Amino acid sequence: MPAKGQWIRWNCPLNPVPARYADLDLEQTLIDDRKQTSRLQQSLLAIERINAISDQPTESWLYLEDQLCLALICLHQKANQVDILSLALRPEYTNIWPILWRRLKSTIPAADWRYEQAGFFRSIFQECGWISGYKATDSLYWLDRAQVLTPDFRFAAPAIQWVHLPGLAQQAHKATNKSFQIDALRLDQLHPLLTGNKWFKLRWHLIKASAAGRQSILTLGGAYSNHLLATAAAGALLGYRVTVMIRGEVVLPLNPLLQSVQRLGADLIYCSRSDFRDYRSANGQLELQRRYPDHWQIPEGGADALGRQGAQEIWDYIPARYQQIASATGTASTLAGLIQGAPEQTGASVQLLGIAVLKGAGFLITDLQGWLGDQPQTIAWQILTDYHARGYAKTNPELRQFLADFQALNPDFAIEAVYTGKLFWALDCLAQQQKICMQNPLLALHTGGVYPWTPAKHVI
Repeated sequence: MPAKGQWIRWNCPLNPVPARYADLDLEQTLIDDRKQTSRLQQSLLAIERINAISDQPTESWLYLEDQLCLALICLHQKANQVDILSLALRPEYTNIWPILWRRLKSTIPAADWRYEQAGFFRSIFQECGWISGYKATDSLYWLDRAQVLTPDFRFAAPAIQWVHLPGLAQQAHKATNKSFQIDALRLDQLHPLLTGNKWFKLRWHLIKASAAGRQSILTLGGAYSNHLLATAAAGALLGYRVTVMIRGEVVLPLNPLLQSVQRLGADLIYCSRSDFRDYRSANGQLELQRRYPDHWQIPEGGADALGRQGAQEIWDYIPARYQQIASATGTASTLAGLIQGAPEQTGASVQLLGIAVLKGAGFLITDLQGWLGDQPQTIAWQILTDYHARGYAKTNPELRQFLADFQALNPDFAIEAVYTGKLFWALDCLAQQQKICMQNPLLALHTGGVYPWTPAKHVI
């Protein structure tokens, strides 16, 4: 029998099962909980049918651990492309995804890289439910590295969508029998995983890493860091090996975000909170360079000069008619990029408003001023620090009520409690208090962070 953790090539018919595989219980190994049928059995039957009618046979692999089949890959090569016909796995074995990824890389020729990635990521997205709201095309699951990692590349412009603010809606209805709305730039819809401001803060790091010939990336973050997920996705989609250092101890089972990071092939390394603080310092970064000399380092949240350079490109998606731009801010690096990249014609009449999402965020103003230095500024800016709702990733009753009211008014516009929820809550409060002029066109930036598991945060 195969040893633990071994791939075997499957070229046998399903029935009868050869004696040496009889105790694998192939019919019941991989169960789809939604259909209560054996996905593996269906996959093997499909292989038989294709082999019977095709002059190009399939290539199929089973992954076994302790005589238990954890996964199957079925590949079919035809005319310069390879289709992944089936990818079945036991869902509780989340660590199988990196193993599947490596098997695909070693099995499919480099010339067929596109099809390998398209099929692999389609399987991941379908497993995680991430294709909801997106047209299921290969462009979502595969990016051309030569095209993407260039200064001129841009994703297609996302939509600008109006949303109702609950408090203002009540006031406006009483006064005019109409509800109130503002515009929101859907940066969260750039790509299923490379969403919001995270892609912009990663982009120039990936370009520089490619130019330097680096094939591996190292970055840091907390256990719920959207930056870690975006980095893992960018690495998998663009062909980098990613290592993420996570603040704090291992907690099992992994939370949904870290499960997804792992499924995307990233290596997870945990470090103590004191070590994590050290790694954020200049000396700590030098230590990481010594330990990982082949890795391109990206700081936590992509918060450095390259991240700010990428954030400047958000202006490419902002129409000139808006006189007020609002965004949630955690490190102020996106805000700094917007200030540095503001078009000259913008002028001082445009106000950039940052809503701090963490408590005691006065230091963000100091950091931002330090990054800007003596650079001439063509736009007015302000960071408001009173809408953190008790602190980062925390809520209070007012915010929770706002989130419930907001979702009732805007059922097709998902937000979360950590960043975007606080942004729209602050705008609602400010407008009701007449601290921002709602006669001047205002655009709120939806900076992402909404995933299939996010709605649970609405009721924290």
